[in-house]
Amino acid sequence: LNRALIYRTRKDLSLEIIPVDLKPIINNDTVFTLIKEDIVSIASIFDLREDFFVEIMGEINMEGTFPYLESTSLEDLIIMAGGLKESASLSKVEVARRIKAGNKEPENGKISEIFYFDIDKELNISSEAASFKLEPFDQVFIRISPGYEEAQSMTVEGEVRFPGTYILGSKSDRISDLIERAGGLTNEAYLEGAQLIRRLQVNQELREKALESLMSESEDSLQINIEEGNEQALGIDLTRILENPGSKFDLFLQENDRLIIPKELQTVRLSGALLFPITVRYDDSYSFGKYIAMSGGFADNAKKKKTYVIYANGSVDKTGSFMGIKNYPDVAPGAE
Repeated sequence: LNRALIYRTRKDLSLEIIPVDLKPIINNDTVFTLIKEDIVSIASIFDLREDFFVEIMGEINMEGTFPYLESTSLEDLIIMAGGLKESASLSKVEVARRIKAGNKEPENGKISEIFYFDIDKELNISSEAASFKLEPFDQVFIRISPGYEEAQSMTVEGEVRFPGTYILGSKSDRISDLIERAGGLTNEAYLEGAQLIRRLQVNQELREKALESLMSESEDSLQINIEEGNEQALGIDLTRILENPGSKFDLFLQENDRLIIPKELQTVRLSGALLFPITVRYDDSYSFGKYIAMSGGFADNAKKKKTYVIYANGSVDKTGSFMGIKNYPDVAPGAE
């Protein structure tokens, strides 16, 4: 009421704005005379303030911002947000409130006031929380329960009695535990070819890309395998794992791990700078040089000292050299 605007067209057709106090006009204490084509604009009090809202985050079904309504309680806001998740901590509801200091500096550098309340799944709250009314721009945080863990799955494929998906029983579950739950190995299991496929985390992916840039002088299948599906085959020794359950060879399992235990593989793949890259039958009487010869031998641009073997379980062995004599790695079934 203390400020209206009159938009008035002058004789030269330019526009001017005249502020008017409405209170004395409404009380008949003064008169404001309008002229032809005047436009009177009276704003709403809601047009002249920042939009009020409250925010709720954390273990709630529909986290986000909601319009602020007078006398909104914590219980009201939780209901508007669809209720608590199963993972919500019942003893850790936190409300952060802005400190409105006006033109004064906040005391001790304090920029917000924090309130803590208890609440249960039925939204039964303490008397203190029930009487607490939210204010504009309050932020409510529903913390996760300290002991809550979502079910984490992993799979075992190939030569076990009961292949399929299993749920991680505890954080200390290892490869040997998974094989035991899967009923053990079949008679056809090829232990040397067992692989643990693990999904790469973001920081691990960045590390692999850094490695790729360092190894850019040689395009090889190892780098390609690392990139495929953001997964990586970890070289495991299943024979040692089963002989020594719980040892350093028996890795802890993680969510989305895939344990693959194949039948005995009977081929060897040759790729890279060879005259005729090919897949051949494995023969334990063949030497490394024999396999190279079966692919036509090294190409002219081959870096012989960079030759390496990727084994069926995902581990890698490279060519070594001693006093100028090259020592090539062994070849095993399923190797590349």
